[in-house]
Amino acid sequence: MTDDIPTTESAATIPGDALSCYTAAISRYLQKHRLDPVWIIGSQFYLAVADNAADRPDFEFVHYHTPLLGAGSLAGARLERRSAPDARRAAAAILADFRDSGPVIVSGDTFRLPWQVSCGVRHAPHWFVVDDVAADGNAVHVSDAFAYTDDEGDQAPHAGWHSLDDLASFASISADRSGPLRSREIWALGTAERDDPESPHQWLATIVAPAACRFDAGSVGALFATSLDFATGRVRRADLSGPHWHVGPDALRHLHQRFIEFLAEPALYDFANDLWVAARTRELFARTLARAEREFGFAAAGTLATRLADDIVPLWNTLPQLLRYNLACLERGRKPRQLLADTLGRIADAETVFIRQFAEGLGAKAPLAEVS
Repeated sequence: MTDDIPTTESAATIPGDALSCYTAAISRYLQKHRLDPVWIIGSQFYLAVADNAADRPDFEFVHYHTPLLGAGSLAGARLERRSAPDARRAAAAILADFRDSGPVIVSGDTFRLPWQVSCGVRHAPHWFVVDDVAADGNAVHVSDAFAYTDDEGDQAPHAGWHSLDDLASFASISADRSGPLRSREIWALGTAERDDPESPHQWLATIVAPAACRFDAGSVGALFATSLDFATGRVRRADLSGPHWHVGPDALRHLHQRFIEFLAEPALYDFANDLWVAARTRELFARTLARAEREFGFAAAGTLATRLADDIVPLWNTLPQLLRYNLACLERGRKPRQLLADTLGRIADAETVFIRQFAEGLGAKAPLAEVS
């Protein structure tokens, strides 16, 4: 068996440190269907935040204006969440689904995944992909491109063969899937994808395979134009249009005010990963803009990439440190630093400027001016 990830630049691999565990799985799924994940995932500059309660921090975050998979997505794939009552039946069903329709995205738990630095230490929902099966059916190939560095250590990408018994162990989701943990998984594809909270063994199987996508200067320029429409709020998703939803810089300004209000509430810090994912989407968008300049000669895109990487991504990257510091302060009975909320305010201002520059770039002379 050979690994069939396309190796050409036109189907470039997204580095694991520019992805969340969810988008790492989605990226691999797209690659196995010979689609380029860079344009599908990385062309979206977006953030929507729902504020679900007035008296406590209770948010939902959406990071993609266009679903990454499913109805309305660029790829056109339709996935179905499936479940089994026990681990062995889950492993057998995942194997059957792979043979029937290809790669399967599996919901796991970092506590049970031996390649995760938090294995045996911390429970957290985590997606990986079963992307091959041995000829004799006794082993599966697991891919997990996710990478990061934090207090637990350096997390490297993983790709390897595992027995069906291993798969049965891996395909067990976190016992704690309430609040932000559950919300993150529900919105991982960019649209509300309801799960079965009672089942501990779940996966996403293909019902309709992804459609072929051709990305050229025109289609990539159109992707950026769509991203601008959503980033400015000129276009709003019907499912994210209620008064409790805030989009773009308005979402950041709203978070800024809510963080000021709840800065001393420990529950606020349960949303640290949601801000961390937003930071990754910004870094990936900068890389995607740079690729647009490199492959299609979009001069404006290269300038925008530099501004985003130099002026905004570093601000986002300070947030995890500030969140950890403030939480440690609260645990020691000390007052948290206002710098956390202030930084969100600075990011809101910087992204407002960037979106204006983005609009000017799209209106500049060729080739982006050709995008209506």
